Amino acid sequence: MKSFSSLFCCLLLAVSAAGCWVSELPEYVIFSCDTDDDCDADGVVCIPRTGQRGFCCKPVAEMCNDIDDDCNGQTDEGFNLQTDNAHCGVCGNACNAVTETCVNGTCKSRGELVCDNELDDDTDGAKDCADPDCVGKTCNKAGGGKGTCAGSTCK
Repeated sequence: MKSFSSLFCCLLLAVSAAGCWVSELPEYVIFSCDTDDDCDADGVVCIPRTGQRGFCCKPVAEMCNDIDDDCNGQTDEGFNLQTDNAHCGVCGNACNAVTETCVNGTCKSRGELVCDNELDDDTDGAKDCADPDCVGKTCNKAGGGKGTCAGSTCK
């Protein structure tokens, strides 16, 4: 019986050791490091952290995605979420390029964009000089030629 339990223990150890093998880790797994050599891959650098070991990172151009793509310790730098029409308020929230602009992180109507086309560009019910957004903008005079919106008429 003693030899059976020894054989069983050896078999259990062998199976356990074989179960520890990992074929490949996903790309997003962060490896700790002290130098670039610890990262052991082309273009991958070791980024130091205060009070901790560094982490391996492969720098690419920064994108607005809540990830530190360029490995400088900051996420989404260079994107102004208060004014960026493609990332208004949060990454990926795009304002309508024709009718909206990003103001303080919120997509807002641009107002009447063109005041000489006889259209209600901002769909607020008023077109051209009849729209308060057009005051002081170029318009078409009734008799021909260009003028400036004043009040609700082109002068």
